[in-house]
Amino acid sequence: MIFENHPVGFVQVDTVSLLIRSVLCFTLDKCVDDGSLRVNGKGKKMRKPRTIYSSLQLQQLNRRFQRTQYLALPERAELAASLGLTQTQVSASHRNRTLQRRVYYSREQI
Repeated sequence: MIFENHPVGFVQVDTVSLLIRSVLCFTLDKCVDDGSLRVNGKGKKMRKPRTIYSSLQLQQLNRRFQRTQYLALPERAELAASLGLTQTQVSASHRNRTLQRRVYYSREQI
């Protein structure tokens, strides 16, 4: 059983929550000296900074989107690996392109 110093006194903390917090602190690099996660003024976790895509990455993403609007998992993984991006970033890029296309065609019909 592990006890941790808390503003209201010592509280019991299970080892799983300690492990999760330490992994989050390590991967997010948002920990304060006491091991807690840094948050913004409203108590929310700080977001990752916006990704800036290179012109080559944008060109490849646009070319792939023009060929097919839907990427299967293996295609998405291959594209992400070849561009040095995460699968989430590739997926978000395709989702944004799809939304832009919908907005463009909906305005065109008005």
